Amino acid sequence: MHVRDYCDNVSAELMGWKVKMYDVMRKLEKVPSGDKEKIQPYLNDIHMVLESLNDRIAQLRTECPVSWDPQKKEVDEVLGKIRTRWDEVSANIPW
Repeated sequence: MHVRDYCDNVSAELMGWKVKMYDVMRKLEKVPSGDKEKIQPYLNDIHMVLESLNDRIAQLRTECPVSWDPQKKEVDEVLGKIRTRWDEVSANIPW
């Protein structure tokens, strides 16, 4: 696989996660105002993930590093934390 193909594939994967995070954020923003305080930390986390994803996507489009493993590991760890938080929110907030 050529490096450019790799970068395009990873960029597409990250864009998919970005879409998922925006969907989650929109759902959380519709929570009744009384529950907003409970989920504010989760919204903050999602904003941080989105910033990280935007940075990585921009890097892939402009630099396309040969080795992406350190950055991918970082993004995967953050997404894992978000999934855990999402499960907590889902269990505690009535949708």
